[in-house]
Amino acid sequence: MKIGEIKVEALKLMFAAYDDDYNSSDLTDMKYGEAYRDYLINMPGSIKRAFGVLERRGVLPPKSFVITGDGTTYDGVTVDMSEKVEDFLDVDRVSFKSVYGEYYPTCPYSREGDKIMLSRLHKGDTYTVFYRPKISREYEDDTELSTIGIPDRIAELIPYFIKSELYCEEDPEEATRARSLFDQGINELIDFRSTYGAVQSVFGMG
Repeated sequence: MKIGEIKVEALKLMFAAYDDDYNSSDLTDMKYGEAYRDYLINMPGSIKRAFGVLERRGVLPPKSFVITGDGTTYDGVTVDMSEKVEDFLDVDRVSFKSVYGEYYPTCPYSREGDKIMLSRLHKGDTYTVFYRPKISREYEDDTELSTIGIPDRIAELIPYFIKSELYCEEDPEEATRARSLFDQGINELIDFRSTYGAVQSVFGMG
């Protein structure tokens, strides 16, 4: 979804009883209208706070970074994940596959900040670090047309979060209901991920 589409959907949730028909291309003019101006001014901050909640709840599809032995035998390997992948947020788990084909879906590791410490690494051995990604807060100059890098099924929840924050003075009950729907959607995504979750891979050397 684009930023503009999220804003439009949030306005439609807040003003469901209105007959106004608008889309992303109308947002620039709407910022100068009394009816929607304050809501639109406060939406960017609300969207970023929604990103934070989605990150903390771990609903984004996990990604992975692969560390492969390059021929030198190491008794221990330290990898700074924030240097290897720009969207690193947190470690989910680490798996290990030896050159002999042994596979361990989870293996022990130590951690200091964004650095993870792994044990032996021989030629042909592979560690896969499954990590939780961050959502980029950097947009193009034309923000309304910028696409956020998360699946639509997750982005579609953000308008409910916006309504829960920005509509609380006008209708506290509706705002509370919107937050409940947002949280319910997150819980459903977590349940879905635990059953059908997929992993995107990023390959690299240790």
